[in-house]
Amino acid sequence: MEKTKPFKVAVIGTGSSAHDHVAAFKQAGVEIAAVVGRNDRQRHAFASKFGVPIQANEYQEVLDIPDIDAVAICLPNYLHAPVAVEAMRAGKHVLTEKPMALDGAAAEEMVRVQRETGKTLMVSLQVRYSPAARLARQYAAEFGSIYYGKCAYLRRSGIPGRISPPYSLGASPLRDHPVSRAVFRLWQLLQSGCKLSKQFGPLQVNPFCPSVKMLQGSAILLLAARPVPYKGSDSPAPA
Repeated sequence: MEKTKPFKVAVIGTGSSAHDHVAAFKQAGVEIAAVVGRNDRQRHAFASKFGVPIQANEYQEVLDIPDIDAVAICLPNYLHAPVAVEAMRAGKHVLTEKPMALDGAAAEEMVRVQRETGKTLMVSLQVRYSPAARLARQYAAEFGSIYYGKCAYLRRSGIPGRISPPYSLGASPLRDHPVSRAVFRLWQLLQSGCKLSKQFGPLQVNPFCPSVKMLQGSAILLLAARPVPYKGSDSPAPA
């Protein structure tokens, strides 16, 4: 019997999300063929920890390696879209961290290039596959039509664990976790049979003003995010 060629992935970035991706890849039997990072010490430590044979300073170097099938983009938010587009055009499948892009135009470009190249493009919206999400979908199927959806999410510590430059995050952390939860709730409503109203408009999360979105059939999606100061203790500091 002919041996199946291993699926090889290059991980672009060496931060905490890159570590999470590698752990999942190894569990799935995927071979980590290369790691990209500009910090030599962190890149060497990453390669040593996970037994990665190829190291590169720039992501373009791994795009030129024919044996690499896909890339996992674990970079600052503003780099997700351009690196994904370049990788697909180089013949690689792409898994990118959230958010997909900093604006709708960049996201549409990613989708357009995916359709042109036929490569797989996936955004790491892992909440969609969590046990809680599966249970919510089960309940939604049993309840029938859903007319109201609300997103609630509390993050009192963790990433981003420091204040990063605005260009790195893409304006603020509100574009990362709250939006991913809001997109999941919207997707869940659409899966249950709701349709977007013509007046739906862009998806936005305002840190101080809840956003109410109307869906056809009188369904309502409430989006709200509230920053909570954190001082490093077990409980969030009072706002």
